[in-house]
Amino acid sequence: ETLSKTLPEFSYDPQNGVVFDKWYARHQEVFTKGGAALDEVDRVRLLLQKLNSVDHDRYVNFILPRTPKQVSFADTVKTLTEMFGHQTSVFFRRFQCLQTRKRDCDDFVTYASTVNKACEDFSINTITADQFKCLIFVAGLHSEKNKDIRTRLLVKMEGETAADPMTLKKLLLECQQMDNLKHDTAVIENPKAVTFAVCDAVQNSEVRSNRTPNWTSEKKKQTTSKTPRRPCWQCGQMHFVADCSYTTHTCRSCGNVGHKEGYCGCFSKPGESAAPVSRPVPPSGKRKKAKPKKKVDQQFHSKSVYAVNTLNTAGVIERRKFIEIIINGFPIELQIDCGSDYTIVSEESLPQLGHPEKRSTDLKVSTASGKPLPLDSEFECQVTLNGTTKRSVCYVTPVKGFNVFGSDLMDLFGLYDVPINAFCKLVSSEAESEAYANALKAKFPAVFQEGLGLCTKTKVHLFLQPGV
Repeated sequence: ETLSKTLPEFSYDPQNGVVFDKWYARHQEVFTKGGAALDEVDRVRLLLQKLNSVDHDRYVNFILPRTPKQVSFADTVKTLTEMFGHQTSVFFRRFQCLQTRKRDCDDFVTYASTVNKACEDFSINTITADQFKCLIFVAGLHSEKNKDIRTRLLVKMEGETAADPMTLKKLLLECQQMDNLKHDTAVIENPKAVTFAVCDAVQNSEVRSNRTPNWTSEKKKQTTSKTPRRPCWQCGQMHFVADCSYTTHTCRSCGNVGHKEGYCGCFSKPGESAAPVSRPVPPSGKRKKAKPKKKVDQQFHSKSVYAVNTLNTAGVIERRKFIEIIINGFPIELQIDCGSDYTIVSEESLPQLGHPEKRSTDLKVSTASGKPLPLDSEFECQVTLNGTTKRSVCYVTPVKGFNVFGSDLMDLFGLYDVPINAFCKLVSSEAESEAYANALKAKFPAVFQEGLGLCTKTKVHLFLQPGV
């Protein structure tokens, strides 16, 4: 009873470092010296009395079908050490020790205590030189590509024993073995790659040893099989012009032969390269010095021909997405352009919007090709979409037909979280239908006026059904 009062209760808390081996090391003399007169069963009973109820139940359930009386004191200590020990590996505790830093809120006494505890968890008295070298070796494998090797080395380090300790040389051999396994796996997945590499090496060796006058032509054949540095100016694809399938194609835009629709600007117009006209010789017999001719810009911009916005190609317009919105009470159809930062309408569309009050703008924008897009003015407006009205700013350009629904309105109405087809084909609400009707009446007043219009030969009486 006296010995029991001198021992504190053990409550397993691995997160705060309360583990059984530390608790037993602190109170070991109570059992070995103070309890030397006790028999084996009494010492086991004294030890188990110091466990809290939760830990005691876990131990009793763990040793079933045996009872605590049937287990020796040494085996009891060993089992409790295994059950209520550190949940982290030795490598983790040692690695955490190397990461110890003083916090600004800690004084030096607290910091010294932290260092001392970390070093004790490090087991600084038991670590060997080889173990420390292995620790530094594995801790330096930070790259993601070394993840598999790092995991395998950690397993090897945790499995070392006193009879077979881990050394730096063993880790190196393990890394080399992993590299060989990865290489063998790649060979199995793609055996042709190795075969082709061997064949290429043999062919290159034969070419170097047996050079003939035909070597130049062979070199040209090898060159032609490679990808060109610039795209084809006839269609924009990455192949040589000699391999282009549009050489005999008739363009539906300009009627010329030899290029794809949308690449008309890459070729000179008919008549620009006509045959030179002979000039009459002056009476003196001397020809006047001809003035240098200006070079005709044939616009072979093949370096920048990667994507072309074809205007008249069949099927392109059908793939475009449009949205119908109401600006200041007037409906308008805009093309959806997520790449445009702003909503822009053409100047010719302003009458359709009721001639809104404009103001000058300092905004400078450019197209996807880098060319500047002129903006004349801007105007504030109320934009209505699917019954929701938001206040925004629209910009005006003199470019005809340029009406785009930019990312500013898409972000304003939260359309990035909605499938694009969901708002491209919205069913008009009652307010939108009324706005369309008012716009049609304003655009065609003669059609909507009361009376028979141009019919003057007879009188016609029209009777409308209710609700029509």
